[in-house]
Amino acid sequence: STGAATLADWLLAPAAPATVRDRQAAVAELAELPEVREELAARARLAGRARPADVARFLAWTEEEPWLAGQPLLRVVRWVVPALWLVVGVLVALHLAAPTLFALPLAVGVAGVALARPALRRLGAAAPGSDAFRLFADQLALAVRPRVTAPALRRIQAVCAGDGTPAAIELRRLRRVLDAAELRYSPMLHGAVNVVTAWDLHVLARLERWRAGGGRQARGWFAALGELEALGAFGTLLADNPDWCLPELCDDATTYVGEALGHPLLAPDACVRNDVTVGPPGTFLFVTGSNMAGKSTLLRAIGANAVLAQAGGPVCARRLVLPPVRLLTSMRVSDSLEAGLSFFMAELVRLRAVVEAARATARAPGAPGTPEAPEAPEAPRALYLLDEILQGTNSAERQVAARRVMTRLLELGAIGAISTHDLALADSPALREAARAVHFREQLDGGADAPRMTFDYRLRPGPATSANALRLVEMMGLG
Repeated sequence: STGAATLADWLLAPAAPATVRDRQAAVAELAELPEVREELAARARLAGRARPADVARFLAWTEEEPWLAGQPLLRVVRWVVPALWLVVGVLVALHLAAPTLFALPLAVGVAGVALARPALRRLGAAAPGSDAFRLFADQLALAVRPRVTAPALRRIQAVCAGDGTPAAIELRRLRRVLDAAELRYSPMLHGAVNVVTAWDLHVLARLERWRAGGGRQARGWFAALGELEALGAFGTLLADNPDWCLPELCDDATTYVGEALGHPLLAPDACVRNDVTVGPPGTFLFVTGSNMAGKSTLLRAIGANAVLAQAGGPVCARRLVLPPVRLLTSMRVSDSLEAGLSFFMAELVRLRAVVEAARATARAPGAPGTPEAPEAPEAPRALYLLDEILQGTNSAERQVAARRVMTRLLELGAIGAISTHDLALADSPALREAARAVHFREQLDGGADAPRMTFDYRLRPGPATSANALRLVEMMGLG
């Protein structure tokens, strides 16, 4: 649907802080308007039956140059055919001409139909069909109905209200024209009416008049509708999760600080919240702990909430403050038989991309940590998330390589977090000073005969003091 495409764009392309705050005001207002959100979602679901390709074709059609205006002969035929039938009909009715004279308008009408055949092909260009336009018109009518105060919502309403005629009325007018064009699906009736009235040419002329007027605004209507649906989706997310918040995206912040931060895709009864701090520059979050303790989930929670925050949506946290960031990740890397990449090489390729992106961010004019920063504080800072870095090689080489990568990211002024089982990974003077160590802990209970391992997923300060790999082997009967 239009809203789904808009929401995808917002999630993939972080917005500037001013834009984020603009969207947040709209999200907060929509969260308090459940009837509007529910009706908007219902109508969006119905309108979603229209194929995106047809909608794209329609929008492309609205921006085409008129075709009939460049066909002077057809413009004459459009009026000559019905006029000739009318004149001959009057003459025959007044007994001033024989009925055989009807052969003249019939011949002209048939010739006109043949000449107008290209017009018939153009009648189907205004997809996705009259029923879909009715649904879109209902959505646009709903968009201007509620009284709102958020600037983003007011701008959407201004676009949907149009310069003179509201978008909903314009689309309903178009639907009536398209209903008239449906006559072409009744071959016998269509042929008779076309010969007498040059029907296709009249319908095409009305379509082109509509395109020259309201049609020029159509792309703006659909863009506004997409924004409203996306804001409504965020509003529903906030209303359904009252313990979530709208984050603070600060131009001058250098640290990602989350209070009671959780993974937004976990059910509330399964989501364990933790206080998390990533940064400031010159430091990194060093996450250690046992298998299945929650290290990877923590990194994903940091990243997913950063994406939501910069799209203008609510986040799974009691409070979240962060700078504008460019999210860089090395997670769930896999080898590729097709590309001829081993697991280790695939990891290196991904890490190189992370470092190069961090370097590009550091070099960007106005990037934090550069002399131009005061002039352009809105430039994003690199936020990297590295999960189990360089697992595909032996521990000695992994430590050396990982330390080089981490040192380079620190030099570039990036902030980030790394999860690992290897407690010695940060065991060098420079990294030991920069590491902000935290860990997850497991609990083993149930007795020797039936041992059971549980996790509370609570983040604790300092490095992990235990590992559970051997315990898991024993519990699986492999020890």
